[in-house]
Amino acid sequence: GQNVTGVNFALRSANRTVTINIAGNPSNTNLDVFASSPTNPEFGGQNIRELLWNGNSNRTVNLPTLDGLWEIGTGPWMPKDPAIGTSQMPPPLNFIIPRPQQIQISGSGTYTLNFTLLSANSFIKGKVEDGSGNPIPNVFVDARAAAATSGAASGQSRNDGTFELHVRT
Repeated sequence: GQNVTGVNFALRSANRTVTINIAGNPSNTNLDVFASSPTNPEFGGQNIRELLWNGNSNRTVNLPTLDGLWEIGTGPWMPKDPAIGTSQMPPPLNFIIPRPQQIQISGSGTYTLNFTLLSANSFIKGKVEDGSGNPIPNVFVDARAAAATSGAASGQSRNDGTFELHVRT
């Protein structure tokens, strides 16, 4: 990296709040709740709030937003600082990641979204290999039901290329 001077960054205050209710948080599971605006990139990347396990399976978090269209979702907690990264693979998820939801924010009012995390009751095991049969580590693997009415199962291949996705049948 190079040092750069004379660059100005504009900070914006959020003037709206979306309340996110999450039901069915599995025991000892930390979550991230995230929001981004697909139509207003000037709002900046992702707005993320962490929900660290506190013994309660029903949780609420408030996300600051601006007027506009927002896509909001929840999923497993992920490290935010590469400096505190881990060399261990994350454990397979024991819940199904729900589909993100869109919400239009316009003016003052009450904005609320609800998510229910469904427990996984089955699993898919596999192996990621190249054309020569060599294992490929660290590949992100996703599975989504053909009907696509619910969420997805996600995981990452291990050093030997194997993966395990917990799904709901």
